[in-house]
Amino acid sequence: MKKDKEDTSEGGLLWLQLRKFVNLVDELRDLGLQEHINLPRIAVLGTQSAGKSSVLESIVGLDFLPRGDVVQ
Repeated sequence: MKKDKEDTSEGGLLWLQLRKFVNLVDELRDLGLQEHINLPRIAVLGTQSAGKSSVLESIVGLDFLPRGDVVQ
């Protein structure tokens, strides 16, 4: 059985894992678990230096997340 190229790439595998995570959070929310614990509303996943912090800061409109080692 031949696998799809997208399924074997790093981005394809990351997407599949993300979908599983989102589905799990949706199922927990459907069960009413958000009444007892805080479930995530936004998840940003990616490799190092992929721009995750920048995406979150753009959504919020503030620079508030730590960056890598920067010497000033």
